[in-house]
Amino acid sequence: MRASVQSRVFQMMSQILGYPSRIGPGNGCAPQMGRAFSASSSLGERKQDIFSSLGLGTYDGASGMMLRQECEKSEIAGRFMDRHSPAVLLLKNQCGVGRSKRMEISTNNQQQEESLPTVYAHNRLISVLMEGGYHEEAYHIYQDMLLETCKPDSHTYVRLIMGFCRAGRIEEAYGIFQDMKNQNCESKGIVYNAMIHAVGTAGLVSEALKLLDEMTEADCSPDTWTYNSVIHSLGKVGDVNHALRLLETMHVNGCNPDVITYNSLISSLGKCGRVVEACKLYEGMVEKGCLPDVVTYNTLIPVLCKAGEFSAALNLFKFMQSVGCRPDVFTYSSLVVGLCRADRVDDALRLSSQMTLSGCSPNTVTFNSWLDGLCKEGRVREAQVLYQKMLTLGYIPDVITFSILIDAFCKSGEYLEEAFKLLKLIVKKPDTVDVRTRDIIHNSFMRVGMMKQAKRIMRNARHKRVRLQNQAGDVKHM
Repeated sequence: MRASVQSRVFQMMSQILGYPSRIGPGNGCAPQMGRAFSASSSLGERKQDIFSSLGLGTYDGASGMMLRQECEKSEIAGRFMDRHSPAVLLLKNQCGVGRSKRMEISTNNQQQEESLPTVYAHNRLISVLMEGGYHEEAYHIYQDMLLETCKPDSHTYVRLIMGFCRAGRIEEAYGIFQDMKNQNCESKGIVYNAMIHAVGTAGLVSEALKLLDEMTEADCSPDTWTYNSVIHSLGKVGDVNHALRLLETMHVNGCNPDVITYNSLISSLGKCGRVVEACKLYEGMVEKGCLPDVVTYNTLIPVLCKAGEFSAALNLFKFMQSVGCRPDVFTYSSLVVGLCRADRVDDALRLSSQMTLSGCSPNTVTFNSWLDGLCKEGRVREAQVLYQKMLTLGYIPDVITFSILIDAFCKSGEYLEEAFKLLKLIVKKPDTVDVRTRDIIHNSFMRVGMMKQAKRIMRNARHKRVRLQNQAGDVKHM
C-alpha cells in the first residue's frame, strides 16, 4: 500500500509539472527531482506549494539530503525550506522512500510499526491535495488509509468533507460523512460541525437543520460553533425567526451564545429592517456579560444609519470608544456613508480629522462617499481638491470615483476638460466598467453635447488595445 501512495505522489508531481515521463521514487532520482523543482519556478505560486510539499514529502534520510542540496539551487527553494512549511512537515512525518527501506531491513515489529506513515502525515498530504484541487487523489489516499493499519481520525474526515464541499461536490462529502459514522470515529462532533458548516455554506439550510437534529439524536451535543453555523445559514436565507428560536434553544440546553452568535443575529435582523429588535438583542448580550466587539458595532451602526437614526449611531460610535473598542475604517466609512446620504456632508468630513487622530486611514470607499456628498451639494471645486488630496496620499481611485466626478464635472459645465481627462483614465481599464457606470458616463457627456468627443476617445482607446493585443500575439508566435 505504501508503494501505491508513493506512486500516486510522483504521478501527481509529473502532472503538475507537465513532464512527459514520470518522476519515479528511488535514491538515484534526487538530482532529477531537484531539476524538476527548478523547472517548477514557472508554475503559479499555489502549484509551487503543492509541488514542493509533495516532492519533499517523499524523501528523507540520505535521499532527502541530496534532494535538499538540489532544491537549494532553485529560485523557489527558500519558500519551502522553512521548518514549519508543509513540505518539511511532510518530510518529517515519514512519507518517504528512506523509511520504506528501513522497514525492509527492520526485524523488530515495534520498529516496523513506528516506520509506518502517521495519521498526521496522511492528513497533511490530503490537505495539500485538496487545496490544490486534486480531490480524486486525496480520496485515494484516504482509501489506502482504510486498507492499511493507519486508521483515519476526525481530522481526516474534516479535511475531506471541507475539500469536497468547497468544490461543490456535496454528494461525495456526504459519502465521506457516512463512512465516518460507519467507522465509529471518535470526536464525531468535529465532523458533524464540518458537515453542517459545509452544507450551510452551500445554501442547503434544510440539510444543516437535519444534521443538527441527527447530531442531537446521536448523543453528540451541539456546541456554540454548531449553532453559530446554522444561525448564520438561516440568516443568509432570511429566516431570522428560526434563527432566534435556535438562540432560545441554546439557552435551554445550557449552551452559551458568544459574540459571533449575537453578531450574526443582529446582522440578520438589520437586513430585514427589524432595527428595534436588533438594538434589544445588542442590549441583551451586554446584560448577559457577552462583550460586543468591533464587528458588533460595525454591524449595528450601518443598520441605525440606514434607518435614519443618526443620533443613535453617533452615540453608539462614542460609546464603543469609551469602553475601549477601537473603531476601524469600516466603522468610520459606515458613518460617512450614512451622513452623506442624509445630506450631512460637513459632519461626515469632520470625521476625517478623527480618523487621522486615531491612526485609522480612510480607504477608497470613504473617499468616494465624501466626493459623492460634496458633488450632490454642488461643491464641485471642493470635490476636485479632495480628489487631488486622495491622489497625493497614494489612494487609487476606482471606476466609482471616476463616475462620480465625471457626472459632477459635466453637470457644472466648468470642468469639462477635467471630465475628459478622467474618461481617458477609465478607458484604459474597460473591464472595470459596468453597465451602470457606462450609463452615467454616457448621460453625463450627452447632457453637455460632448458625446462625439467622448466616443472618439473611447474608439481610439479600443483601437490601441487591439493593436497592442495583436503585437503581443505576434511576439508570442515568433
